[in-house]
Amino acid sequence: MASLKPAMTGKKIIILDEDWSRLNIFSKGLATYNYVVACDDFFEFEKEVKGQSKFDVMFLEFDLSERSIGPNNQRYSGIDAAVFVNHLPQDKHPDYIILHSWNDEGS
Repeated sequence: MASLKPAMTGKKIIILDEDWSRLNIFSKGLATYNYVVACDDFFEFEKEVKGQSKFDVMFLEFDLSERSIGPNNQRYSGIDAAVFVNHLPQDKHPDYIILHSWNDEGS
């Protein structure tokens, strides 16, 4: 298997995942060579993406916890995060969006 290190060096990365143990694994593995922002709910992700320049890579968890429930009891997911990003100006679109899931429903 080829190393991701050359392809994932010097990138601005944002990770959306409700599980802090997974966020820590992602962050530790990527932060050595990159600028990494970790978010544990949809609303924090939305705020970070709006408030910063373009992210090169986005890792989005498919299933998010109850912390990502908004008005009218709408539960936001990684798909909703990708749709949100798609509605941003083109110059804020990342080079890559990786949608991931730990469970059978999301994967």
